[in-house]
Amino acid sequence: MALFASACERDYDDRELFSQVRVVMELPNGEECESAVAMESSFITEYNTHERYAFGGFKGNVASLQLRKGIYTMLLDVTLYFPDGTIRVARNADHTQPATAIKVLDDEQEIRLKMSYIR
Repeated sequence: MALFASACERDYDDRELFSQVRVVMELPNGEECESAVAMESSFITEYNTHERYAFGGFKGNVASLQLRKGIYTMLLDVTLYFPDGTIRVARNADHTQPATAIKVLDDEQEIRLKMSYIR
């Protein structure tokens, strides 16, 4: 009876496959919001598998999420809530095409998105 070692078998750990991503919105004039909610038009799509992820909610100008390591296209439309009661809508569409996709390859990564007001 012959024994064969399987080089394909490997116990992967989530830390090897996923990245903890911190998304930071950079608002015009360095403004800070209390919170922000991603709108339905927002998307984060893994380029090869086309799997979609949600941004979720933001506390202040920051959201945290876990993404599988890979290349991503994204669009972020958010409703922003400011301390003075003002509500605005902002967008970042800098990474919607393959040529401008974001590489998420590190165990921890920060993505900074320059937002523009659209309303």
